[in-house]
Amino acid sequence: FMSTCARGPGNNCLEIGHNDGRGCFTGDPLAGWIIFTIPDVQEGIIVVRIESWHPNQGNTKTKGWAEVNDGKTEDITPYFSDDSNSTRSRSLAETVTDDFLFDIAINGKITKTMNSEEFMVYGGVELVKNFALWPIMDDSSFGGGEVEIGFRLRSQEQPHTTIGLSHVYYA
Repeated sequence: FMSTCARGPGNNCLEIGHNDGRGCFTGDPLAGWIIFTIPDVQEGIIVVRIESWHPNQGNTKTKGWAEVNDGKTEDITPYFSDDSNSTRSRSLAETVTDDFLFDIAINGKITKTMNSEEFMVYGGVELVKNFALWPIMDDSSFGGGEVEIGFRLRSQEQPHTTIGLSHVYYA
């Protein structure tokens, strides 16, 4: 994945040599599940990098929605969000409310639901600035092969809590 610098009218990125735009999948509690198929997992280990510093204004695709998936249960349209990286100083504590839940599914079954306290255990340990990892799968008995992983945020208190999923690491 190639970094971008938001080239466009009024952007002087090329003049200042600051090319750190990053792509990610953004979501909020109204967006529903995001699901990936990971090929050839050998050691049963999957870890994700989540960016919690995205503006807490919700995903542009869920603007105006009052319920998960805007009430559509069969929508398979691929969407792209033009993400703004303008609020990198926002802390994870501002994102995670008391009723925050992070569901993890493996091969179609919810295997873990992290509440706000559990989620913060990993989010509070940044390896470097804005870089924290969450374990999704750690199963040494896994025999190898393809794994489907899914994530969903839930929060009634803060339905526009936005996070970005930027990397999936696996072995």
